[in-house]
Amino acid sequence: MGERPSAGKGEASWVAKRLTKGDRGKKGLWVNRPRNRHTPPEPLLPAWARFLLYLAACLMAGGVGLVLGGFVVVLWLFGKYGPQAMQRLHQEIGAFVLACSFTIYPLLILITVLFVWFVDRRPLSSVGLTKEGWLKDLAIGAGIGIGFVVAMAALYRLAGWLRFEPAPISVGMWLVTTLLLYPLIGFAEELVFRGYLLSTLEEWGGRKVAMAVTAVLFWTLHIGYGTGSPVNELIAIPTYLAVGVTFALCRYSVGNLWLPIGLHTAYNWAAFSLMGSPKEIGFPSFFTTEPTVPHWLVGPPGKVGLIDMGAAFLFLAAIYFALYRPSLRRQVTNR
Repeated sequence: MGERPSAGKGEASWVAKRLTKGDRGKKGLWVNRPRNRHTPPEPLLPAWARFLLYLAACLMAGGVGLVLGGFVVVLWLFGKYGPQAMQRLHQEIGAFVLACSFTIYPLLILITVLFVWFVDRRPLSSVGLTKEGWLKDLAIGAGIGIGFVVAMAALYRLAGWLRFEPAPISVGMWLVTTLLLYPLIGFAEELVFRGYLLSTLEEWGGRKVAMAVTAVLFWTLHIGYGTGSPVNELIAIPTYLAVGVTFALCRYSVGNLWLPIGLHTAYNWAAFSLMGSPKEIGFPSFFTTEPTVPHWLVGPPGKVGLIDMGAAFLFLAAIYFALYRPSLRRQVTNR
């Protein structure tokens, strides 16, 4: 072995380590081997394999969550309606969605954390869950989300595209959705799509590939959501792709997940609370809304029309020019 060098910060340090039984000599000598304490361990699998394995794990979690959520709802229905419980199941879609949300999303969060720690062998900050400035970015995202929905609602109301009627609301259910459901959905979906998947796909194919694939996967999660025609489903494709790219740009703009988490959570809360929820789901809202124009222009609650799609693309452009491009310039300046 050569002469032992001095170890400085960020440089390789030399540590004494016994040879394994198969490698050491007759005298069982101790030898010096280099080890960089600041270099994280390599992931157990390449990026493409982690991506596929993680998708499979998420699908399994979704299946398990559906079974658990359905079981909870069936028990609740039997306690409420007795032998007629199964006949009432189609009337309790909202309860089924609520129960499955509280089973599926925690499982997705758990799977993501386990993958980051034990498959990627990295800290949670590697997928955007940083500690520095998290509350500020969360609040900024929430403000953007609420502002966007309020602006949409005001435009639709003033233009006469959407009719608003005050609706009775269950305060208890509204608190459950406000304090638990919407934050859970926003956190879990951003951790999955703009956290683990975006980071892993960028490592595999670059930033553009990562944004494109996660946007497609995000759209597939929302296929068939709410009531509407096949035309609304077709219009929803570019709309949800734009929304997925928007959230990814938010992640890249600030370097963490907290801004898109705040934006996603606040958007869901404001959209459901102010612009209504699909009738079959029935989440609490202060208003019931009905489009006064054809549904292919403005979709009913939970569905997308052409004007809604235009709003999504305008929002994407605003995020790109207001947040993402300035962040790129800062990165170039700091190099």
